[in-house]
Amino acid sequence: MIESRATSVVLTMFEPSARGLRRLVAVLSVTIAVLSFNVISITAANADAYWTNAIEIPGLATLNQTAAAPGPIVCTSSGNCVSGGGLTDSSLNEQAFLAQETNGVWSSATVVAGALNVGGVALVTAISCPAVGSCTAVGFYGDNAATKHTFVISQVNGTWGFPTEVPDFTTLLTDDANVMNALSCTSNTTCVGVGTYLDHATSISQPIIFTETNGVWAAPVEALGAASSNPGGLTLVGALDCTSATSCTAAGDFFSLSAPNVFLAPFLIEEKNGVWGGVEAVPGVAALTRVLDIGLTSLSCGATGDCTAGGIYGDAAGQLQAFIVNEVGGVWGNASQLFATQTLGSGLSNSLNGIECPSAGDCTAIGEFADVQGNAQPFVVDETNHSWSPAIEVPGVQSLNNSAGATLTTISCSAVGNCSAGGTYTDANTDTQAFLVNDSNGSWSDPIEIPGTSSLNKGGVSAVSEVSCSGDGSCGVQGTYTDASTNTQLFVVNSSAIAPTSVSSAPRHVTALDKKGEITVRWSVPVSNGGTAITSYTVVSLPKSKTCTTQATSCTFKGLNKKLHYSFEVRATNADGSSVLSTKSNVVRDN
Repeated sequence: MIESRATSVVLTMFEPSARGLRRLVAVLSVTIAVLSFNVISITAANADAYWTNAIEIPGLATLNQTAAAPGPIVCTSSGNCVSGGGLTDSSLNEQAFLAQETNGVWSSATVVAGALNVGGVALVTAISCPAVGSCTAVGFYGDNAATKHTFVISQVNGTWGFPTEVPDFTTLLTDDANVMNALSCTSNTTCVGVGTYLDHATSISQPIIFTETNGVWAAPVEALGAASSNPGGLTLVGALDCTSATSCTAAGDFFSLSAPNVFLAPFLIEEKNGVWGGVEAVPGVAALTRVLDIGLTSLSCGATGDCTAGGIYGDAAGQLQAFIVNEVGGVWGNASQLFATQTLGSGLSNSLNGIECPSAGDCTAIGEFADVQGNAQPFVVDETNHSWSPAIEVPGVQSLNNSAGATLTTISCSAVGNCSAGGTYTDANTDTQAFLVNDSNGSWSDPIEIPGTSSLNKGGVSAVSEVSCSGDGSCGVQGTYTDASTNTQLFVVNSSAIAPTSVSSAPRHVTALDKKGEITVRWSVPVSNGGTAITSYTVVSLPKSKTCTTQATSCTFKGLNKKLHYSFEVRATNADGSSVLSTKSNVVRDN
């Protein structure tokens, strides 16, 4: 399964129309904020909690003068990821960039499509990687009128080519825009993408489908039935999940902000045996909401003809509620409220922010609910054999966020019951911090603040943008933070399916005993060996720095200066190097 999701930044092509009724805008903002980027999900080993320290994407701070825009991250194996997004250059133009991790080392961020981007608005919106070193990235750039068009850049055997323009939708005129929001590739010459075009004259946008065959991108085509389904509104295609080269499902929302015809309506488009069907309204949504506020936030397919989509809707009381809709055997059922979340907190409001289905009928969903104090708290909920269990609050989150707000926004699974999810929480200083939580063999761990982000996040605003877990169980994360100048920067962090190793901690309980002209030093093994066996210990005398190396936990010195008083320190050595020295022993004198 190759799953691809879109992001809020594509709505910038609709900014002139983004003024409307506050209630619908609130629903839209939540809906769009939790839409995320490309995820590759391949049945494999555990996603686990061995996280490295977060680092700023190398070189990005030098290129980015004010605000960086989050984008996709795709990991194909441990230490091999590709990430992208946007930055603001020294001329205050918005540029697209890519960065690549190879065997655990991140390259410097590189601006792409800069020559095309004469209008100064560009962003990488989606990445798909069928194999290590074989990726395709897409995004948009601005022409001389700052109208957005789609570009593509491909990687072959680890080397990136040059960005090229994807043909525009055939009926586009001057000032009309088109953007690819989501992408799925089965090879570096065969891809499918979905996105939107915007008719500048009418401010109507419709969903379009992009195809690459044998390395050649065709002009995108409008989804069948879009014009009749969406005669006067806007479109966001939010997700694409392809279970094979000829079987894909796309999802999105039609919406209008023009009173009195204010609505938000989710839709589905399916490709079966290489043929795309028409736009279909999500069944059953009219029975859920009386106020026409309903939006998809996530889609995932465990197998061909077996998908789950979900999102949020506004109920009659004006509260947000989570809903899901399942496809089984190629037939979509009716959308229904996700009652598995109603036992949490106040039960009055909850939102579904992400779904991941590693296999048919086996899914995990994440989101947030309102606790009894009205604070948002994160939940996880599992589906097994198409049956949803009760949702649970993420274990330990109250101690992490001091009972203030927290939410999960993105999830990726390498196998059923083995997932990693990320989000944000509010700390005791009311700063927002990024956190992760891991599901191993069906058991969720306590959440952790992402290691290293506290030192990066000087401006007090940090979040997880995307999690991507690969087939070997390792994961990568892209996220945002604000630096000391309150500029938005991007970080990356990795986990591994194998516990990381390091030098051991220092030996403990060092003692020295003089007996008949010999001083014997003894110690206890370190609390941690760093993940690999300790191969030797080195004892150092103070003063004179006489040394003794041994594999045992004691060592004897002879012939020391009888006029001096000595103490001793010990360090341990393993395959990763030597520990710091222990605390000093008691003082003795060689008699």
